[in-house]
This record gives sequence, structure tokens and C-alpha cells, in this order.
Amino acid sequence: MNLGTTIFSTMLVTLVTAMPAMASPSDIDSFDGMVFQPVDIEGSIHTLTNIGHWSDPLCRTNDTTSITLASLLHGVSKDVSCTDSGDEANAMANVKLIAVDRQLELRIGGEGSASGLQEPIISQHDANVRLDFEVANSTRVRIDWNYTTSGTALAGIKMGSQASPAGWDTPDFENIIDDTLSAGTRITRLDAGVWTLAAKTQHDADANASGFDSSSAAAQVSITAIKAGDVDGDRQVNVNDILAVVSCWGGCGDESCLADLNDDGLVNVEDLRYVLASMDGHISHA
Repeated sequence: MNLGTTIFSTMLVTLVTAMPAMASPSDIDSFDGMVFQPVDIEGSIHTLTNIGHWSDPLCRTNDTTSITLASLLHGVSKDVSCTDSGDEANAMANVKLIAVDRQLELRIGGEGSASGLQEPIISQHDANVRLDFEVANSTRVRIDWNYTTSGTALAGIKMGSQASPAGWDTPDFENIIDDTLSAGTRITRLDAGVWTLAAKTQHDADANASGFDSSSAAAQVSITAIKAGDVDGDRQVNVNDILAVVSCWGGCGDESCLADLNDDGLVNVEDLRYVLASMDGHISHA
């Protein structure tokens, strides 16, 4: 950081701290206890392997398991296989929810392979989870997601408010995660209320018919509550956030304008106060 920037930032601190006090960012973002409280869960894992004719298989194993909140927090994993005279099929799937005071992280995935000469030899998995969680107070969040697929597999992630006019399982559901990107980050605000986070993975491998003897899919998404003064979402509040506010000074009606920390359509001294309050009254250069 150069000397000019440091002097400018110090002047801003002096100016803003001399103004009348306003509500602390803690009035908007409460980090006492769980910020995101799970309230309902739906989901299941299905795994299947098969060797031989479908109506009279040489081997078939399958398992369908419903997911509860307790099992999701513990982690659910299923692995099935079929083997017969050198023909082999394997399939596995797993889901897990990590819940801490400021974060929810959902992991889901599966894979399988099929090899041999019988017709057919099949490996499949289908995993899906829908988690409803409550946000007690309007909270600024960072959402990170990624998913990968190979062979004949798919993965998807959806997230949105239950206040949305369209149901979460309809094409018109307002997905706040950009599912055109296999990985991404979004900084936004979750209004108080109930939100839905849904993820799904599938694979289908066939030793002979599909041309893909192995497939895999994995998806992961995390929602992290960040301080109101964290403009860039890097989980730190420092001079970079002051500069981000200054660089966007003025009107700010676009949702993508992250510097409007109090959502009043303007970037001004009120937003600077949020940054300074989150820094406990001093500038961190970290």
C-alpha cells in the first residue's frame, strides 16, 4: 500500500468516527449461535449394480436409503458391487452436511464402474438432498459452489427463498446460484425467513451399451455468514473494504453493487460506518 492511500484512509477514519453513532452491524448480522438453523430435510441415496439380463440377472445389488437430518450431519455413504466370472460392477454415493455457527456446507457425490462381457453390466447412483433452513436476521453471506462430472453423469445445485412464488422443484424457481458455472462465488444478503438448498448427483455406467464404463459426479456448496463491513467477501474487514466503498461512491441500485452494505440504494458514509464498526475502530492492513 502506498503512502497516499494510507493517508487518505486515515482521514476517512477520522471523518467518519467523528460523526453521530448509528446502529452496529451486529444489529443486522447476528453471530450468536447458529446463523443458519436447519428446519427440514428431504433426500435419499439410491445405488444399483447389475450383471446379466434384467429379468434374470446373474447378480443384482441395490440400496435405497432415506436421509434424515441426523444422518446427514453424520454423513451417509453407500457402496454396492456385483462380481461374476470376471464381470464386475461397482457403485457408491455419499452425502454430508457440515453445520457450524456461521456456515452450512453440503457435499454430495457418487461414482461407479462396469466391466466385462455380459449384457448388460450396469452401475448407477442417484443422490438428492433438499435442506430447508431458517435465517433469523437479514444476513450478508458468501456462497461458494463447485461441481464436476465425468462420463454419463450430472450434478446440480439450487438455492432460493421459500418466499419465491415458484416452488423449488419447478423451472421458474429463482435460483440464486448461477448453475451455468461449474464453480463460482456470490456475495449477497439472505433476508430473514426460510431458504431452500438442494443438490443432486447421478451417474450411469454400462460396460457395453453406453460406451462409458465409468462415471462420476460431485457437488459442494457452502454458505458463510460474513460481517456487514466485509465488502469483497474475503472474510476480512480491512482497508481494502474502505477503498471498495469509496470506489463505488454515489448511487447504487444494482444488486451486484456490493458496497451498498445497508441496502438503501446508495454508497455513502453510512456504508463506511459499517466497515469501520466491523474493524473495531482501527484499520487492519492484513
